[in-house]
Amino acid sequence: MKSLVRRVGKAALLVAGVLGLAVAVAVGLTDSNPSTLPLRVRRWLADRARRPPVARPTPPSAPDAESVPLFSDITFDDSGYATAIRFSRPITNPASLAEVAASVRGRARRGVAYLEEKLAALSPGDPATPSKATDIHLLIGSLEMSEGDWARADQHFAAAQTADPARSAEFRANAEALRGIASLRRGEIENCVACCNEASCIFPLSAAAIHRQTAGSRGAIDHFARYLHERPDDLGVRWLLNVACMTLGEYPDGVPPGFLLPLGRMESPGNDPRRMRNIASRVGLNAPGEAMAGGCLVEDYDNDGRLDVLMPTTDVDRGALLFRNRGDGTFEENSREAGLADQMLSLNGCQADYDNDGRIDVLLLRGAWEVPRRMSLLRNVGGRF
Repeated sequence: MKSLVRRVGKAALLVAGVLGLAVAVAVGLTDSNPSTLPLRVRRWLADRARRPPVARPTPPSAPDAESVPLFSDITFDDSGYATAIRFSRPITNPASLAEVAASVRGRARRGVAYLEEKLAALSPGDPATPSKATDIHLLIGSLEMSEGDWARADQHFAAAQTADPARSAEFRANAEALRGIASLRRGEIENCVACCNEASCIFPLSAAAIHRQTAGSRGAIDHFARYLHERPDDLGVRWLLNVACMTLGEYPDGVPPGFLLPLGRMESPGNDPRRMRNIASRVGLNAPGEAMAGGCLVEDYDNDGRLDVLMPTTDVDRGALLFRNRGDGTFEENSREAGLADQMLSLNGCQADYDNDGRIDVLLLRGAWEVPRRMSLLRNVGGRF
């Protein structure tokens, strides 16, 4: 299931002036070999190196105060994913899927522990300490988001707002929007993921998709409204504010004055025949737990004349999922019996009968967006691999 926050516009999940700093700090704190960094990060660092140095402002209102773009105008928020990658454990045996999984498992927590040590080691008398502390708080907060610890994430983002008095009001406002993102994601996890139903994550949200656990969206509305009071021109955050109100059943009347966005062509009656219904849970195709990222392959894997569904997953603790077609419009999970229990951490897959035995085989791909990792060629031996 694609998350609501991602589906309402990846461009809206941005951390202007926040994650840019976080990437730089992550490089300095976790890796002394820039050649191992992703190409986009190396290019970003090279661009920063070419820029002339900018003197630090004194009071935030000074004429030469830092220029911080709107929250929605820089880069997307990945909830600590890029930072967590830096704390993956080394792999000595690339052929071992168990070792690959062990390198990934717990890396966000390792990152938090490392950065907390760095934070504690900062010297109170060093003029650079407030700036460094701010950046570290942002990094830890993003890693806590990846772990789903929303309270600790908010504590660190709040600390980043006040740790350095020299940071501009715009920077502090952007950190306020980031706190709103954390709150909105909390609401998403507690409702759209934990209590998924046929209306979840389908925009515009119907009454059946209204959140039962309201604290996340309520906090998001408060943070977004405070941000927009300072930076009212940010259309992306206005969009997220409207969505947060929608999750509580308070759209349009509950949207703070001046920030309402109309549905326009998206507005339609709840019984509109064009509206697609999510019947995955009804037919047995809801991927259990957090297996939400991966590909989807549809084929008759057991040669019974019915189309089955195979879904790779990036879940570190679960292998690929196979749903066998019962023939009555419903599916049953058959992953372990099919030999897929250890095929974790695969985002994509492709299929073909590579050995010409009349059975469709599967190639699972993994790792290229982080580091090269082994593929798995799964030979189909009659619905088992």
